[in-house]
Amino acid sequence: MMASARYPRVTVLVFGFMFIYIVAALFHLPALFYMAAALAVAPVVSYGVARAGLHRVRAERRIPPRLWPGESVEVEVRVYNQALLPKCLLRVDERLPAGLEGDKAEPPGCVVPMLWGEPFVHVYRLVPRKRGRYALPPVRVTAVDALDLTRAVVPSGPADETLVYPQVIPLKDVTIHQATRRGRRRRQRSLTDGTDFRSTREYVPGDDLRRVHWPSTARRGEPIVVEFEEHAVGDLLVVLDTSAAGRTGGAIDNTFETAVTLAASVIAHELERSHAVGLFMDGPLPAYLPLTRERSDLLAFLELLATVEADGARPFMAGIGAAEAVVPPGTEVLLVSGSLDPAIPFAVSGLLAGVQDVSYAFVDPSAYASNGAAAVGPFVDRLQGTGAVVYRIRPGQIERGLREPL
Repeated sequence: MMASARYPRVTVLVFGFMFIYIVAALFHLPALFYMAAALAVAPVVSYGVARAGLHRVRAERRIPPRLWPGESVEVEVRVYNQALLPKCLLRVDERLPAGLEGDKAEPPGCVVPMLWGEPFVHVYRLVPRKRGRYALPPVRVTAVDALDLTRAVVPSGPADETLVYPQVIPLKDVTIHQATRRGRRRRQRSLTDGTDFRSTREYVPGDDLRRVHWPSTARRGEPIVVEFEEHAVGDLLVVLDTSAAGRTGGAIDNTFETAVTLAASVIAHELERSHAVGLFMDGPLPAYLPLTRERSDLLAFLELLATVEADGARPFMAGIGAAEAVVPPGTEVLLVSGSLDPAIPFAVSGLLAGVQDVSYAFVDPSAYASNGAAAVGPFVDRLQGTGAVVYRIRPGQIERGLREPL
């Protein structure tokens, strides 16, 4: 669908035509009548030239289907001239949705030179600022006439869609499993190298020579190795609060975005170590990704977290109850929320009655808005009173918050 945009020059032509026509009529000057007629038809001719400049012109965009926030990527725009005559005075423009930014050094729009044969290629850089699924409208191609009186605009080519994953922060010194472990050995997969001494035994071919206990070997005259207590790592189910009450802050920097980043980082951390991890989010259509330890499943988690929004009407208390119905036996639960709902500690107490190990990553809303600072302390105290391990998360300090529980 084509549209035209009039420039102020057209207004000047209209008033010029009226002035010259009046002067020609008053003084009976035929030459001025011809001049007025030329001015009258100039906008019409210009508009026709501009529309003809878009005849059989097609543009298309090539953008990666998956992006990471903050990553600068190249987007390619190709303009094709399918007509026999060359084209000039063309321009392509991009209207990027909020959350996607073009590089100021390489802007999305550009002037297209005369097209003849090969397509014209324009490359610009794009930086995603927020996770989500983005629909990019067709490229806008604009043609102007030589006098620059008017322009014709046409959306050209197909619309495109791209998905921006949530941010994933590398976690190193986190204590999720260590803090929830209560001195018991689990039936889950064990680590191969423990750190607690258990006993000594005779050397068996294949044992690591670093485990040789040299004083015992010297005393007994035969190789003796040390056995360590094998620490078990439990499976982990991440439960994310998607209620509207769990969101405090602006459009990009808010408690829910921090909670999503935390959930994505923990899931990536667990899968990198081949630990089983799952994800549950309550809502009208609850989302549940069952436990897995396959690293290739990480993208499935990230795609789900890329589009989730904190718009649920059900409180997080109800979400905790729904998670209790799906959590497998013997699985640790990590609750992630920025809500100050006073009913949440009661729900956590009920979850602890059925699940042995529960952690609560509390995204502190006072770091995003001052109106919740007074209620944070009592809420955290009630959470700690349930027996759950509580982590206090602030913006930009996710790894630090997960390192030591309160």
